Amino acid sequence: MKPIAGLRCADVDAPRLLEQFNALGYRVLRLPTSEAVSVGVVDLDSGGVDPIVMDLATAGSQVVVFGSDPDDIQQSRFKALGATAVVPKRMVLENLAAHIPSLS
Repeated sequence: MKPIAGLRCADVDAPRLLEQFNALGYRVLRLPTSEAVSVGVVDLDSGGVDPIVMDLATAGSQVVVFGSDPDDIQQSRFKALGATAVVPKRMVLENLAAHIPSLS
């Protein structure tokens, strides 16, 4: 059974991220979801993500938040909500594997 990842992002970014998740062996659900996920990847620019990040972190999921260019305030806010990492969007789109747990 594949581990489950949760994804919340702009539709334009979804195909690129889904392709990487699939290559890494994850089954992907759209966030928010009631199912437990191993890792959540959340675009801070998609709006209303604070409760999603907090719920994922509280449930024990690793949470990667990304945005166009997260500033210090955004980084601090999402880390306080439980995010494992807050990174620029290009880093996630180029190499998702560097930011989520390896399945090997």
